[in-house]
Amino acid sequence: MAEPKILVPFDGSEVSERALRWALLDAAGHGIPIKVLYVVDERAVEAAAARGSAEAAREELRKKGERILDKVDEIAEELGCEDVKVEKKIREGVPWEEIVKEAEEDEDVNLIIMGSHGRTGITRVLLGSTAENVARHAPVSVLVVKKEDRTPWLFGD
Repeated sequence: MAEPKILVPFDGSEVSERALRWALLDAAGHGIPIKVLYVVDERAVEAAAARGSAEAAREELRKKGERILDKVDEIAEELGCEDVKVEKKIREGVPWEEIVKEAEEDEDVNLIIMGSHGRTGITRVLLGSTAENVARHAPVSVLVVKKEDRTPWLFGD
């Protein structure tokens, strides 16, 4: 292991932004880098392909991922964490599987900080819990940030 690194799955949602903020502040405090990962969900590609070209859908979703990852620098600047080394990456597949694979493949990753959407009922049954699956299968510890928690000081709430 060369240098410890925090992996942050980021989809642009409010809860993933909360996780990113947590990771940036933690990384700044410890002088370690983060890797921000956006996953193009293959299920979204398949659904969009039913209405047109799979390749066009894939390309559009990758561009969306690039736009979402562009927000990372703005958030780091807002927090005063511009000095944190940030690597950005896009993968394609089932989100929880790709997050776990990224942690397995990058031996410097020693922590995953991610948000949990807190889905319940039929939505959870159909989509599953990404955070739960990552926590069960990841080779490293996983810190799950909830949509609403008791740390308003961290998020400026």
